[in-house]
Amino acid sequence: MKRKEGVKKFGGWHTGRRDNTRQKIWDAMKVSSRFDKHQLALLVLESDSSGHMRSIGEYLTALNRAGYIRILKHSNGQGCGGNATRYLLFRDTGPLAPRYSKRHRNVYDPNTGETIPCDANRGKEALCQAAIG
Repeated sequence: MKRKEGVKKFGGWHTGRRDNTRQKIWDAMKVSSRFDKHQLALLVLESDSSGHMRSIGEYLTALNRAGYIRILKHSNGQGCGGNATRYLLFRDTGPLAPRYSKRHRNVYDPNTGETIPCDANRGKEALCQAAIG
């Protein structure tokens, strides 16, 4: 049996850049550096469905808890007139998007080969107080 060439990833082999929603979100974060989930949705999604917004929110929470992004400003509520939580890309490790596993509660970074646990307290401690820019 011939073995596939590539980088080992969750449940299989990854031989190049994947064109999925999380990769598009990662690319948009790298370009914008400061963002909220609504801006990311506008940049990467064709529709603004609640399922997609929930998925983006879960991914941002995982990246925050793994130390890839930091919160610049918390939201003051949802709905019309509310300000969305603003994030800063803090740890840009390369072109491939970190992959979040809900089952294992960790983030795998294909750029570094690291698997980082999603520490619920890390996101709270990672609040970036300094005004950047």
